Amino acid sequence: MTRTLLRGGRVITLAPGRPDVEDIDVAIDDDRIAAIGPHLPASGAKVVDVTGKIIHPGLVNAHLHTWQTALRGIGADWTLTEYLATMHGSLAHLYRPEDMRIAALAGTLSQLDRGVTTVADWCHNSPTPAHSDAAIDGLVDAGIRAVFLHGAPYLGFGARSTRELDRLLDGPATRHRLLQVGMAIRGPQLSPHPGLWPICGPPPSEGWSPPCTKPVGHSNRAGMSRKGPVCSART
Repeated sequence: MTRTLLRGGRVITLAPGRPDVEDIDVAIDDDRIAAIGPHLPASGAKVVDVTGKIIHPGLVNAHLHTWQTALRGIGADWTLTEYLATMHGSLAHLYRPEDMRIAALAGTLSQLDRGVTTVADWCHNSPTPAHSDAAIDGLVDAGIRAVFLHGAPYLGFGARSTRELDRLLDGPATRHRLLQVGMAIRGPQLSPHPGLWPICGPPPSEGWSPPCTKPVGHSNRAGMSRKGPVCSART
């Protein structure tokens, strides 16, 4: 076991009953926080002076498209129509599975570098199972905690089989402890399946179209019955 002692920093724990900011030490055993408190003993530990720095829990990026990492910086002046036509109508079709893996890996490593330790990866460029598997490989290789939200390409309206989601739930989601699999749906008001509305809220006729991210069941041939994934709905 290797102990690392972070000394001299300002610590934000976000724990109930604790001050907003504390001047305390943090002891880490391998990859686990073992103790926090003032003047922790340094015997046998590697002491790291973090004076002037802030120590806080990892941040969460709740909506990210890692597959677009390589395209960062382009299209800042596009309208939504231009974005859909160019990004989804043209560039997305050029992606090979290996491009998806590289983009997911680079995108999540960039997040880790900025203090983000959990991402919800809204992947609306999964035209084949190979593309989905490659994107998941990139997330896993980065070592980040991730929710892979499997979605249909934006320019591909119409019914889609849920067998691919079943495959992902029975495969990668069971093998990697830092990975969850869910649905990236373009707003439940676009789905003909009435079972989505009890999950994501009342129908548009009631004037409420929320984004949501919560544990839900997903639809398969037996209906809305299977538990496990996360639903992220975008309107």
